[in-house]
Amino acid sequence: MALTNKIEKKPEYIQMIFEGDSETSFTNEALIKQIIEVYVAHKAIKILVDLGKVTGDRTTTQRFELGVLAADKYHEIQSKLNLPNCSFAAVGNEPVVDPNRFTETVAVNRGLNVKVFTEMDKAIRWLAAQSTE
Repeated sequence: MALTNKIEKKPEYIQMIFEGDSETSFTNEALIKQIIEVYVAHKAIKILVDLGKVTGDRTTTQRFELGVLAADKYHEIQSKLNLPNCSFAAVGNEPVVDPNRFTETVAVNRGLNVKVFTEMDKAIRWLAAQSTE
């Protein structure tokens, strides 16, 4: 199954619900491209990336590359288009979500405001607590 997503506009954030197999159906580039497109189109300040229906696993290298790509593309488009800062919460199940949160660490170390969760309510609470400045 190819990577698919549905967008739901919530009062406080935009939720992107993804579905597919992370090992065979989509690349890091495809995932980040779709998230960045929503960020740009909505000038979003908070995005919830729901990976609960995504299956599969990633190698350590793929996780590292995803964190680098996410931060690089975000900073590139934000400065190019002078977009507002955005906070990203991602929620999914292990092993799609790395128990060690390696991708999160890589992206945060590169200046991306992102946090990864395995529980939706915790992701929503974290996103709600993020400043909109």
